Amino acid sequence: MWPTKFKNGLLFALNGINNWVDPWWWIVASILLFAIALLRPVPLTLMAENRSFSDHLSVYTRRVVLALILGVVLILPLLLYVLFGVLSNDNPQLTSEIFKDWAWDMTSSYFGLPIAALIVGFSGRLIWDRYGLPWWSNFARQYRVKQREDKPADARDYAAKMQPKTFDPEKYFVPGMVFYGLDSLAKPIYLAWRVFVEVHHAIIGPTRYGKGVELGVLFTQAIRAGCAAFYIDPKGDDNMPYILQNEAKKAGRPFVYLDLNAEGKGNWHPFKGGTARSRRSRIIRALGLASGGTDADVYKSNERALLDEALAKTDGSVKQLFDYVKRATEKGALSTLRDTLAEWVSVSTFTPPSKKKGHSIEESLKNGAVVYVRGSINDPVIKLATRVYISELISEIPRLNSLRPCHVTVGIDELKFLASEEIATALATIAGARCNLLLCAQSLANLESPDDHTIRGDSLVSEFVVNTQVKLLYKAADRETAEFAEKNSGTQWLRTAKMEKLETNTHGGEQWGSSRTLESTEHAVISSNVMLNLPPRVAAGYLPSMLPTIIYTAWVSVDKSFSSWAANPQVSDDNSVATEAALPDEKTSHETQDVRATRSYADE
Repeated sequence: MWPTKFKNGLLFALNGINNWVDPWWWIVASILLFAIALLRPVPLTLMAENRSFSDHLSVYTRRVVLALILGVVLILPLLLYVLFGVLSNDNPQLTSEIFKDWAWDMTSSYFGLPIAALIVGFSGRLIWDRYGLPWWSNFARQYRVKQREDKPADARDYAAKMQPKTFDPEKYFVPGMVFYGLDSLAKPIYLAWRVFVEVHHAIIGPTRYGKGVELGVLFTQAIRAGCAAFYIDPKGDDNMPYILQNEAKKAGRPFVYLDLNAEGKGNWHPFKGGTARSRRSRIIRALGLASGGTDADVYKSNERALLDEALAKTDGSVKQLFDYVKRATEKGALSTLRDTLAEWVSVSTFTPPSKKKGHSIEESLKNGAVVYVRGSINDPVIKLATRVYISELISEIPRLNSLRPCHVTVGIDELKFLASEEIATALATIAGARCNLLLCAQSLANLESPDDHTIRGDSLVSEFVVNTQVKLLYKAADRETAEFAEKNSGTQWLRTAKMEKLETNTHGGEQWGSSRTLESTEHAVISSNVMLNLPPRVAAGYLPSMLPTIIYTAWVSVDKSFSSWAANPQVSDDNSVATEAALPDEKTSHETQDVRATRSYADE
């Protein structure tokens, strides 16, 4: 028999445990079961490669929880049962039945708690392994302290980052420098003025992507620096005429708006300007009368002889040439010269009234004028006339070099439609005659099939690429242009991630491994990915003595409150340079231009 005092102590302890068990044993047991289900029962030992603090913590926590489960969930009920038996007096069987009834009453009330704890614990572990751990692994990988690493060009990144910038280009204009745009850090990109006047420009990109934007910026600076400016536009631009007119007015320079289309503003004699030899050459090329090594050469020879007679006995105007050739050819006889001149006569722009002198390229060059010429890519006659205009301009620039007061900047849009042998030759020679060209095209592939079939496309592209030292490439319209931009941008060595391990846990969730491999690889400075995804007004710039870079461009301010080409009583219909001089005193204005131009070139 147990001593009474000891027995009373056991009874007191048993009573206290009984009071605690209902319901706390079930709550503690459920918490422990939830914890072990959430933590996983295994492993209970560390692998050699798993020595992080979290690994140690999870293993030791797992051991403690299992020990508590062993003590609280298993040993404590057994201890209670033993104490009931020890403290039973006369009827152990009755005591056992009482214990069982008491245990069953609690079980029937609380059995759902440990089951729910196990279900929630295992579900939580499943959700964490499948979704939580991958998220945490990615988060930790993103914000961990990494070694320096470069990233190759990704089209998705560039499409999101390289959005057009809005700014006022005039704020960045600096004397002696030419501003092109801003780089990715919003820093201005310049080219020295002395370099600008010596190099030709290739501006390539689809329609509405920014070629005209950059032309406006460059022409504005060229005119302010004292240059004469000619822009030949075969499509018609909404802003460029206003930009040129406004800058000419500010600079006190003559401005000419010449629309070659029928009933267009202004007049021009295509075959009266320049030397006799250049006039003859222009007509022969325009009318396709040059010998081509075919049976038609005899016929063309007769046509050229007739042309020589007409030039000798007329003033070279389209109307007089046509009248003479018409009289000299037999009725019904075939004559390319006559039929082509007949088409030109039908365009009022080329047949001004006798009292109107019409636009003179020679006078414009001598006066340092700003000239906007509008052509057409749809009308074959106007398109051919635009080529003739360019041919005369290119031949007159070097001829009048000693008589011109200033440098000339010539812009030509849509080169595919206006390309000629004169332009290809000028790219290699005209820079020495104080002239630089700004040539625009939609793509290199576009240039390979010029509208003039007498020109070899591959030869034109070669001249275009080799002799344009400044290149601005907007969004590539074809793979060829994109690859050209990539190839000519040069390469750089980037340290990039070669391999990074992914591990899959037991519930199908992926986790980043703890190690990765870096390697040095060669990549283009500007990749084809970048070129194919450039937004409007963002270009890849290739400037002398500079690494290729992305250039953000923006419009110069445009004042459209006045246009000399619209109906205006202050402007003469003949659109001549003399009548459109912006200064009231023509002699004074020319002298001022001469002084300004001399100062400009002395500064170079």
